[in-house]
Amino acid sequence: MDFQTIATTVVTSGIVSSLATLGLQTYLKGRINHHFNEKLASFNEQIMIQAERRKLDLDRKIHDFSLYSKKRHELYPELYRYIYKANHDLRSIQGHVFISTHSFKSPEKILASFENMSILLNQQFIDELNNLYNQLGSNREEYIRKVRFFVRDYFLSELSKELNVLEKFYSENLLYFSDTVSDKANLIIHSLYYASAIITDEGSSDLFKEPKHSNLIDELDKYVKEFKGILKEELSVGDYSNKIAN
Repeated sequence: MDFQTIATTVVTSGIVSSLATLGLQTYLKGRINHHFNEKLASFNEQIMIQAERRKLDLDRKIHDFSLYSKKRHELYPELYRYIYKANHDLRSIQGHVFISTHSFKSPEKILASFENMSILLNQQFIDELNNLYNQLGSNREEYIRKVRFFVRDYFLSELSKELNVLEKFYSENLLYFSDTVSDKANLIIHSLYYASAIITDEGSSDLFKEPKHSNLIDELDKYVKEFKGILKEELSVGDYSNKIAN
């Protein structure tokens, strides 16, 4: 075998070997790329699935919070209306007693005074007032004393009905109230009950004159004013309390 043949054989073998090596490298690279692409596609798919789940979960929480917030916007004004009216009616009892007894008045004049204030009285109140006048009209002092207690007790009874409605509304919707609103409303409700109990225990001579009564009425006015501010703040900015994040 001459040199040329040997050289040709070596070169040919080198070329074949190089081509084989290149082919193997290309094959291995292709396999690696294919495996990587499969893993990448699977990874991207998992990311998309997780992202969709998170989106659905967030959408659900936003929806739930929207309903929660809407319910709160409906309940807060109603809660304040109940509390404001109960506090107003508690304070008004003193005025009602004064109107009825500051001077000797017949039942007709007493009823006319309440009618001028747009206060509706039931037939039981009217009948009892007439009975007192028929029984004690000739005894001015006793008549006035009896009317004082009768008017006081009537309006305290009406207030008690209001407080029962208020407390029922509060307890049935407690889930929708923030802790701040719940605590303040609870304080006001118990203070209203306490104030009405104090008025009930007061005698004829010191009716509405005890400092413990007037001080509590003033304290209640302050509570209600603060409560109004709390509600307005929460309704304007929302009390999120990590509701969406959790």
